[in-house]
Amino acid sequence: MSNKNLENHTKIHEDLTPLKKIETINTKVVSETLKIGTRDSELAMKQTYLVMEKLKEHYHHLSFKIESMKTLGDQILDVALSKIGSKSLFTKELEVALVEKHVDIVVHSLKNRQNLILIINKQDLPTTLPDGLVIGAVLTRENPCDAVILHSKYKDKSLKTLPEGCLIEYASTIAHQKLLVIHSYSRPIYHKCEFLDYEDCMYAVGQGALAIECREGDSSTLDLLSPLNDQDTLLSVTAERAFMKSLEGGCSVPLAVQCEVKDTELLLSGGVWSLDGSEEVKDSLSVTLRDGDDNVKESENGSSSPSRKILKVSPTIYCGLVSPKDLKKEMRIAYDLGVKLANIFIDKGAKSILESAKAANNNQTINLNPRKEQNGNQVKTSS
Repeated sequence: MSNKNLENHTKIHEDLTPLKKIETINTKVVSETLKIGTRDSELAMKQTYLVMEKLKEHYHHLSFKIESMKTLGDQILDVALSKIGSKSLFTKELEVALVEKHVDIVVHSLKNRQNLILIINKQDLPTTLPDGLVIGAVLTRENPCDAVILHSKYKDKSLKTLPEGCLIEYASTIAHQKLLVIHSYSRPIYHKCEFLDYEDCMYAVGQGALAIECREGDSSTLDLLSPLNDQDTLLSVTAERAFMKSLEGGCSVPLAVQCEVKDTELLLSGGVWSLDGSEEVKDSLSVTLRDGDDNVKESENGSSSPSRKILKVSPTIYCGLVSPKDLKKEMRIAYDLGVKLANIFIDKGAKSILESAKAANNNQTINLNPRKEQNGNQVKTSS
């Protein structure tokens, strides 16, 4: 795509109907047909059908209609997304449809960037949403870890021991930084495709989690979405998004996380790198979510287990995520955890590292992919 065509695409995107603030309303009756907005990519459609099936399990009386569409990010296929300089590349058209009530909900990946070498599917929901829109539910997170795909002739090699001159495709800025600092990773990879150890690699904020966006004032739809929420995932992504928002990070800078709930503890780890991999800041922080048995309820069969069902929502919102009434305290704790870890990173100089990375991407002064063709990104290994 030429620069002129890119400018035209961007202009069209900017000229879309402005996202205006929606007046808070109390919708008492949900339409018998729920319209679900989504991108028309194969993966987005599969994710949307997954959400629809889960809704059908709870609401047999409702019918569902999927409204698919292309976004600007789907149309620009030959320009690095980090160089387009426009936000909401994969969400704005969907959010306009939501604001104008052409759809009732929209299915997004909180950060759909599984960093499989040779494959990229990028769709992220910013930490600041348009006025009047919120994330009404977050589904159970799938495995967020990354994977490496190697040719069978390298089955006895690790990333560290690949022959000099090998070309490695990478799917994102974060994957690129992992390859630059991979010297600490030396375990042989025995299969053509094998996931990296959880301890070895962090992942993008929100990766592996599906989010459902809706109108903030549509209380009936918020209540309808509530059963789809997953408690542990919701708390984890709240901490992750608070961390990224406080650092003013984004999809074009090398920032990654790990977050999990263990018993009553929420553990958050983060990492920030310079574009050339020469600088890094990594740290971790944990917090107690609840005391004693407060987070343990009796299940239907009489055994005690953490309650994962989330009840009706409250108006409290953290980084676009609606806080359920029965998680108000924990959501605040998770949000504060992300902010506190970000402040530690700022004290260690992470902000300047990220600002340099942003400036480099915005000004296109650093070419990370000197051998990049129109498809894919490459890193050449050296000894």
